[in-house]
Amino acid sequence: MSYVIAAPEMMASAATDLAGIGSDVNAAHTAAAAHTVNLLPAGADEVSAAVTRLFSQHAADFQGLAAKAAAFGDQFTQNLKAGAFSYTQLEGALTAILHGDLQAWLYSQFGVSAVVGVEADIELAILIPVLLVTSPIWIPLLILASPLLLLGLLLLAGFLA
Repeated sequence: MSYVIAAPEMMASAATDLAGIGSDVNAAHTAAAAHTVNLLPAGADEVSAAVTRLFSQHAADFQGLAAKAAAFGDQFTQNLKAGAFSYTQLEGALTAILHGDLQAWLYSQFGVSAVVGVEADIELAILIPVLLVTSPIWIPLLILASPLLLLGLLLLAGFLA
């Protein structure tokens, strides 16, 4: 089983760095497109025109792939930022729950002072991801223990006396 350690500050910093790198690469691709996609033939003959079309087509294909790579990079950067934000929010909520100060955390996040009915929803919203993250541990244990649990319930009910 592997353990994950997340540093939201580093994730946010990496996302900012990636956005800057992506911007620089996009600027370079845009600058290169003007000099590679619309080439003029070196001569007036058919061979020069065919070679120019071939190189221009390769350059256009490259620009298309570069645009797809840029879109992927942008999506990755957005997901990295969202992941850092989610880790920060979950850490704050879990810390508030562990310290019994959920009311203050809800006020700091949402500016709501009377959140009596919201506490159960927030605790459930935090409990579900925690259960999903720890599921590789408790699901196999539940599967292994289910025959024993069923046997115990049948004994308690008096079916196997």
